Formats: sequence, structure tokens, C-alpha cells
Amino acid sequence: TQLENVVVVGYGTQKRKDLTGAVSSVSAATIAKVPVVTVEQALQGRASGVQVTNNDGAPGGNISVIIRGVGSLSSNGNGPLYVVDGYPISTSISNINPSDIATIDVLKDASATAIYGIRAANGVVIITTKKGKRDGIQVSADAYLAVQGRPRTYDVLNAKDWATLSNEVAAADASQNYTEMEEWKNPSALTNIDWQDAMYRKGLTQNYSVALRGGSDKVQVATSLGYFDQKGIVQGSYFKRVTLGLNLDYNPYKWLKSSTSAKYAYQNSNNPFGTGSLVQLAQLPPTMDGGNKLSPLIKDGAGNYGFYNPNSVYVAKFGNPLFGIENNQYENINNNFLVNSSLEATIYDGLKLKTNAGVNISGYSGSFFQPEDNRLNQQYNLGGATQNAFYNQHINSTFEWLWENTIAYDKNFGMHGIHFVGGVSAQKNTYN
Repeated sequence: TQLENVVVVGYGTQKRKDLTGAVSSVSAATIAKVPVVTVEQALQGRASGVQVTNNDGAPGGNISVIIRGVGSLSSNGNGPLYVVDGYPISTSISNINPSDIATIDVLKDASATAIYGIRAANGVVIITTKKGKRDGIQVSADAYLAVQGRPRTYDVLNAKDWATLSNEVAAADASQNYTEMEEWKNPSALTNIDWQDAMYRKGLTQNYSVALRGGSDKVQVATSLGYFDQKGIVQGSYFKRVTLGLNLDYNPYKWLKSSTSAKYAYQNSNNPFGTGSLVQLAQLPPTMDGGNKLSPLIKDGAGNYGFYNPNSVYVAKFGNPLFGIENNQYENINNNFLVNSSLEATIYDGLKLKTNAGVNISGYSGSFFQPEDNRLNQQYNLGGATQNAFYNQHINSTFEWLWENTIAYDKNFGMHGIHFVGGVSAQKNTYN
């Protein structure tokens, strides 16, 4: 049964038993068994010879895919080329809804370069999305909720033990170079702060997808809507994605057929504290007594945020990370539109002529605003704002147009083909 399966091989399809190259396949049924966020995760542990690594645990974090190991000199590093419904893309495929995927075929042989050129030097991942159904209408709905627990934390001193150690250091310093704050001399009276408890939370992931597929012998249509929302375990971190999909197939004659695929995705993500900064939580002193005269807490019920004493050389360099997360304004928005259309004619049995054209438009808008913070000056008369207002914006837009012509012959001798490719790409960056 496995040998009779049809596999996409670039410019056509073949039965697995006729393949001469190395190909791994993942079906929609396999993907549906485990909830996944991205196409890369759908490959993880399901395709032989494919190494999938989660480089970042943040929501929407980077995932790398390596086929046949590391060592390529191609322009896109060691990552493979992705082909979505016949359109090759070199950007991230995190905007594809995994619920829309019908099959994933991974071309692992270097022979894939004969089809896609140097871009295929690290392998090719061919993604085919679900098509419309003949003779009837199919409605499908997928939903899942997931809870992510807090991570393991470092075992650190509380305020009392920390101040007790500070007193011991001061008593043992015969030269009296170490001058501790007056508040630390009474460890039992200090307000204890657990930074790890304040910055970590339980993560919640929601994923919903609705699809409508139907049609007749001549026309088949598939539409889908997906919504994904992940709140990370670090305060302020999240990843949101909205996807729209349309597949339209038209077969006016037995020898002629056309296929159109359109995909739109909106993404919004934020990770203000970053994963590399988490170790700082174990380094922050466990008390802010002697700092903000209004409150020694991280944040009190009146909306006052604590801060460290600016006149102490030992704690002045530390800040309140929760204050920055809740007061700074972040924006990381991606919009992506991919449309691809093909026309295929069967000249005679076994000989096919196919022309394909598509457009890939993506845009990114990122901004950061840090408001003025004058609290230290107001309470300690330091002169001027201790944190000036700051604004930064980055806008990026990319346009890519591609056309392909293919002549394929698969009668008796397996799949053979001639492939012609051309295209135009442009990119614009704006910084403020």
C-alpha cells in the first residue's frame, strides 16, 4: 500500500515504487495526531533524515530545519527550500496553518537541484494544501487548548538571608570599603521579592480552524480560516496568527485544468524580556527597600512600581523588569499574501505542459516606544529625567513575482521534465 502512494517530486507526481531519489512524506492524518503550531513542527520526528530544532522557547520562536546535515554555502544558509502549492519561497513558513496541509514531501537528494537550482542544495520541502471535494460539501472544525507550566526556577536567597550575608561581608571588611545600605542592617524588616515568581506565569495556547470544501466534477473549492493565540510563560510574551486560505480548481475539459491557491496571514508577536535575559532574574537583589519611597513592592495596588536606590553603588544598576514590560509599547506585525495560479494541458497521454505564476508579498511593521521616567529625579533630586522618552520604528516590505514553465513526460519511463524559471523580487526598508 505504501508503495502505491503518490508523491510530489517537484514538476509532477510519481508512485513511491517508481522513485529513484530519497523522499520522506508526512500526511494530514499524521499531522492531526499531535497539535502543532508550524509546518516545521509537523516535520519534527515524522520525516527520516530531517533534523528539526527549536532554537527559542518563546512564542513563535525560531525553528531550524536541516536536511542531510550542515555544510552548505548557498545563500539561504543550511535551511531547505519550501514550495507551497507549487510556489517556491525562501522566507519563513510560520504563516501556514498546519490544519490546511494535505501532504508534506521532503526531497532529500541533491538531484532536486535539477528542478530548483542552487536553492535546493539543502533539500526541498514541498507543501500541498487541502483541495476541494467532488460531489458534496465537507465542513471541518479543529480546536485545541493547551496549558504550559512554569519552568524550573533557580534556588536563590530571600531578602532576609541576602541581607544577613551582606551584614557578614560588611563585618569582615576591615578596610570598610563595603558600605551597605541602612535598610539592610535589619534583615527581618525587609520586604521580600521573588523575581522569578513575579515574571513567570502559566502559558495558554488556543488554536481554532474552520474549513469548507466542496464542488463538482469541474469546479472544486476549499476555504479555511484559522486563529492561533499563544501566551508565553514570561510576562508580556505572546504570538498571534490569523490565516485565510483559498484553493480553486477548475477542469473545463479532460485535457485542461487550472489551479489557484491564495494564502493570507497576519502575525503579531512580542517577547519584551527575551529569553537571554531570564538569567538576570536570579541576579536581581531580592528586596527594593530604600528605593521608591512610595512602595518597596514590584507593583502595589495603587499602580506604583518599586525601584532600587539610585544612590547605592551596589543596586543602582538594577531595574524593575516588570515596569518596562507593562509601560513600554511594542509592535511586531507581519502581513503575508501568497497567490499562485497554474494552467496544465495534457498534449497526449503522458506528455504535459504546465505554466505557473505567482506573487509573494510580505510586510513587517515593528516599533518600540519607551516613555519618560522621571520618578528618580522627583524623589532624589538627581536632575533631569533618568529615562528619556525613546521611539524607534522599522518598516520592511518585500515583493516577489515568479513564473515557471514545465514540460513533463511520465509515460513508461518514469518522470522526466524540462523546467524554465524566471522572476522578479524587490525589497524596501524604512528606519525611524
